[in-house]
Amino acid sequence: MGTKKGKKSSSLNEVGGYKVLPVEVSDTGVVHYLYFRQHSSNKEDILKPSDRTIFMTNLPADTTERDVRRLFQGVARIARVIFHGVVGQDVIKTAAADARMMSELA
Repeated sequence: MGTKKGKKSSSLNEVGGYKVLPVEVSDTGVVHYLYFRQHSSNKEDILKPSDRTIFMTNLPADTTERDVRRLFQGVARIARVIFHGVVGQDVIKTAAADARMMSELA
């Protein structure tokens, strides 16, 4: 996902409860929009404390942990990156949920 840092903005647009983070893809110059919000769950999880965890969506399929760390470099300390929808999870169910969420954002 090679990203190019652009101008820093003091505030991000918000859509459907998500902050919108525009990221310029360095090898194409195309702007891709990532959406994030504070992570929340019905179950308390010590590995994902809600006061220190964000949920991101619309990441390109080839995004790596290194890409996420580079994206937040100098802005936030990243302790752990967890990708959902990987081997061992119901990818079709996850994709359907992502599609519903994106349609609500539109």
